[in-house]
Amino acid sequence: MRTSVPPYPGGRSYGSSVTASSNPSALWGALTPRRLWGGVFLVWSLILTGIFSQILGSPGLIQYWELKDLLAQRAGDAQQLELGIQTLAEAQAALENDPITQKREIRRVLGFVGEDEIVFEFSDPK
Repeated sequence: MRTSVPPYPGGRSYGSSVTASSNPSALWGALTPRRLWGGVFLVWSLILTGIFSQILGSPGLIQYWELKDLLAQRAGDAQQLELGIQTLAEAQAALENDPITQKREIRRVLGFVGEDEIVFEFSDPK
């Protein structure tokens, strides 16, 4: 025996024979193209963020941004190294070809004295 229950504002009574197990659209509403695309967008967004990276193996956008920043940093490092290599190549060419640079480095590194120079040596009295 079934008793009549007053209907709720949606129009159906609480004692309706429709249940979530017999009709899933009764719980969530009808599957419209808008809801379908919304669900697809939601799942795709979650995949892109990398939340499912452990399951799917996809790194997602977070790792993409990190790797993009790392690439920019490494490119800057490479540019600085190229500049350093160019500076060293110029110094090498100057040491091989410029007599003034050669004399300066010989005096600085080896302690040589020019033929017209006088050397003063000071010692500390102890």
